[in-house]
Amino acid sequence: MKTWFAFRVRPQREFRVIEELTRRGFEAIAPAETRFHARRGRQNKRIERKYPLLISYVLVAFETDRPWYWIGNLLNLDDISSVISIDGQPAAITDERIQRFVRHAGLVSSPGRTRKSFQVGELVKITEGPFANHEAKIEDIRGVHCKLITSLFGRPTPVKMKLHQIEAA
Repeated sequence: MKTWFAFRVRPQREFRVIEELTRRGFEAIAPAETRFHARRGRQNKRIERKYPLLISYVLVAFETDRPWYWIGNLLNLDDISSVISIDGQPAAITDERIQRFVRHAGLVSSPGRTRKSFQVGELVKITEGPFANHEAKIEDIRGVHCKLITSLFGRPTPVKMKLHQIEAA
């Protein structure tokens, strides 16, 4: 079972810290949102940028029962300043809470499925929200959103959902 800890990092260094931690073999995440910016000038382009949802924080998973040794070693990294603690003890976050947070933030799709693996016309099952456990047919896919047709009271009803809220039927 994984135990997660929140580390405070220098501002705007979240993704650099994640690269360093994954290089050292740790599982680390910094939930982020993607925004598009229009670049003006000679070439008009749309630039995609990632911004962290939790500014100056990185979540790190440990599989061991005694992660104190590893936490002390991680504090030696230049960009990590401290671990979030309560009464001097690092505050552990359960894996279930992290997964719920990641799902709620819309950061992951269904396990093993990507946008390309869902087809228009495919029958799927809705896993979250008010239409949970309903079966629906995919009508359109745009980005991380999809338009579904489900049956309510015997009539076809259009529903808009995110891809992580559906799975193959």
